[in-house]
Amino acid sequence: MKFTDHLVARAVLLDLDVPDRDSCLRALVDALAAAGALTETADPLARLIAREDVMSTGIHPGVAVPHAATAAAARPVCALARTARGVDFRSLDGGAVRLVFCLLGPPEAADTHVRLLGRLARLIECPGLIDDLLAAGTPDSLIALLRAAERRGERGPER
Repeated sequence: MKFTDHLVARAVLLDLDVPDRDSCLRALVDALAAAGALTETADPLARLIAREDVMSTGIHPGVAVPHAATAAAARPVCALARTARGVDFRSLDGGAVRLVFCLLGPPEAADTHVRLLGRLARLIECPGLIDDLLAAGTPDSLIALLRAAERRGERGPER
């Protein structure tokens, strides 16, 4: 299973200009719904906001991974936003978030959901990947960077 197999290409938003965390989450959920990956938006958005209110998913400098289970998703799906200015996700490090990976899936796919979160956490740690994603010019190039990082991870560290 690859993380990028669950990334919805039409829900990759570059230079999203939003004033706050909830607006960012709304844009991601709307993009997934517009791409046909969600049947509705109210429940997934409410669940993402409730999850963030419990504890921020801003887990890596400049990166947040909001996630939730919702019946509005038939399978695990991910949207990605690169923000124009950075968004306050009340991250553990106190910094603004520029990359937001939003993972949603049905409640019965909890095991897959957890595995995808783990794969994403490993991807985020790939040397140079965050800088490359921040510099990518198109959604397609951003997705290609993620796929290349996954392939490198499958081969293990280069010697």
